[in-house]
Amino acid sequence: AGPDYARSDQGLVAPGLGFEFGAPDASRRLSNTRHAARLTSGLARRLPVGPQLAKLPRLMTLSALVARWGLAVKERNVRLLYLQLFSQTFNGDNSSVYDLNLRYVGQITGRLKADGFVPNGFSDWPYIKLNKVRVFILGLGLLAALIMLLGQAFSWSDRILWYLLAGGVAAEFLLSWLVPVLSLALLLALAASIIFPLWAILGIQEKVENNPGPNYLKTAQYFSYAVLLDLAGAAFVAALLYGQYFWLKIGAFQGTKLALVIPLLLWFCFSLARDKNYRWEKFREQPVSYKQLFLLSLVAAGLVIYLWRSGNNGNMLVTAGEERMRAWLDQTLIARPRTKEIFFGHPLLMLGIYLGLKKKQNILFWLGGLIGQISLINTFSHLHTPLAISLLRTFNGWWLGIIIGWILIWFYQKYIRTDTKGEQLCLKF
Repeated sequence: AGPDYARSDQGLVAPGLGFEFGAPDASRRLSNTRHAARLTSGLARRLPVGPQLAKLPRLMTLSALVARWGLAVKERNVRLLYLQLFSQTFNGDNSSVYDLNLRYVGQITGRLKADGFVPNGFSDWPYIKLNKVRVFILGLGLLAALIMLLGQAFSWSDRILWYLLAGGVAAEFLLSWLVPVLSLALLLALAASIIFPLWAILGIQEKVENNPGPNYLKTAQYFSYAVLLDLAGAAFVAALLYGQYFWLKIGAFQGTKLALVIPLLLWFCFSLARDKNYRWEKFREQPVSYKQLFLLSLVAAGLVIYLWRSGNNGNMLVTAGEERMRAWLDQTLIARPRTKEIFFGHPLLMLGIYLGLKKKQNILFWLGGLIGQISLINTFSHLHTPLAISLLRTFNGWWLGIIIGWILIWFYQKYIRTDTKGEQLCLKF
C-alpha cells in the first residue's frame, strides 16, 4: 500500500487515534482522495505497511528500515506511521522477536526525536486553497520569462516580442476562464519546469561567449548564476503548487517525464537555430558512420536510464554501494542532494563553462549541465517534501557541484586534450 491520508476528527482506526482515511484498494482510495481534497482541517499523511513486512528481515537491515521511516517523516510530510511488527528475527540475530520489536520501535522513536519531531501526535496543517488570482499573476510572470527566453534564443525584434506578450496575456485570460484553477496551476508549473532550465543554460552560454578567459572562480560564478536563475523558476513552481492539496500529496505534479525531456529537445533545437554555420541540407546529405550510430545508441541508453531513475522505479537501478553513499550523505548533510546533480549535471556544467571560456565548445557537457538544472527545479515540484529540505538539498548540491566540478576541470587539464576545433577528446596517457 502506498502513502494515503488520514483525518484526525472522524472514525476510529486505532484506539486513541481516530483517523478516517487510508483505504488500500483503488476505488476507495480515489473516493477518499476526492473527499480529502474538499476538507479544510484535520488531515495528515500516513504511511501504511502491508503483510510483506514480515519478509523484510531477510531483505533489509534494521537500521535501513528505521532510516526509511525517518525519511518518510522528514522529507515526505508523513505524520502517521502504521508499523506491522516483525514475526521473525533477522539472520544472525539471537534476540527474541519481542526484543526485536521493542528495539525497532525504540529506534524509530529515537530517530524521529533526533530529527526534531515529537511522537504521539501531530499539529494540523494550515488550509491554503488555490485561487485564480494568485495563479493568474504567477502566469504573467512566467509569460514574461518566456518572452525573455525567446528574445535571447532567437534575437527577435522588440516589436515581435511585444506582439507575443500581448497574445500570451490574451491566451492566459482565456485559459483562466475555461480551465479549472488546479489544472491551470499544473500546466503553468510544467511550463516553469521547462522555461527556466533552458533560460539558465542559454544565459550562461551567452555570458561565456561574451566574456572569454578561463579561471576557476569565473567558472564557479557563472555556474552559480545558472543555479540562481533556475531557483527563480523553482520559486514559481512552489508558489503555483503551494497548498494542502500538494503538501499531503492528495494530488501530485503531473508531467514529470515531459519536464525531464522537453528542455533537452528544445535546447538542441535552439542550439541549431543559433548556429549560423549549420545547414539542414548538409545534415541530410551527410552519411552516417558506425561511430555516430554507436554514440547515438549510448545517448539513447543514457536517456532511458535517466528517465527510469527519475521515476518511482528508480531505486531498482541503485546499487548497494550507492545506497550506502546516500545513507551517509543523508546523515552528514541532513538533506542529501540528488545524485545526478552532484556527480553528473553540475560538474559537467562547470566543465562546459570552463571550456566555453577557452573558446572550446562540447555539446555533451552543456547537455549534461542542462540535466542538472532540470533536476534542480524538479526537486521543488514535489511539495510533499518540506520547502526547507528542498532548499537545503539545492544548497548542498550547489557547493558540492562546484568542488567536484573543479576536480573534473583539473582532471581534464591534466589528462585530456582536444583537437584544434575542440570537438574530439583524447586521453593524454
